[in-house]
Amino acid sequence: MKMKILPMGDSWASAVCATPQGDVDHRGWPQIIGSNGWATMFYNGVMGSTAAQWAMNFDNRLEIAKLAPADVCIVSLLGNDVIHACESGDTAALTMAALTLGGRALTGVVNVAKKPRTLVMIYADPFGGKQALVNKWLPVVNAQITKSVAGIKGVEIFDTAPVLAAPGSFNGVSGHPTAQGHIALATAFKQRLGL
Repeated sequence: MKMKILPMGDSWASAVCATPQGDVDHRGWPQIIGSNGWATMFYNGVMGSTAAQWAMNFDNRLEIAKLAPADVCIVSLLGNDVIHACESGDTAALTMAALTLGGRALTGVVNVAKKPRTLVMIYADPFGGKQALVNKWLPVVNAQITKSVAGIKGVEIFDTAPVLAAPGSFNGVSGHPTAQGHIALATAFKQRLGL
């Protein structure tokens, strides 16, 4: 029987792919896994979504995730909580407060949506160290993600940085992986899950 996988969360779960013409949705790692027949996919990612939105069950998304008959849940969340705080001109203290609240929301979301096996992604730097704001906040975001799910049984951290380290995984303009990056992610998930 095929493994059933539920990708959920933000654009890294909804499989947004960076192209020379701009970002394109539904061309990424979940589609690669599903179209190659490695697993049955339940798509539940929303570009731009935050952990806070998921915790409030926007568009009934958290309930859908809870009820999905999946064996594995792959979660990507918390980046947009901090991006929105930074874009609103918040001070570092307010951004940290948003991150802490987002972390609590992430804990709740994972507790509700978790499956027999749950992988929570931490983000790679899509700009190769060339954006000061990303340099400042990415390690803090990734640490908060790890901390937020550390005590939840059956949850594993999936570090995307080594997977997306090869040149061409990002285009330096978009915050999303390229087609090459998504192929690398699909391959890494396949290996990690024993597909």
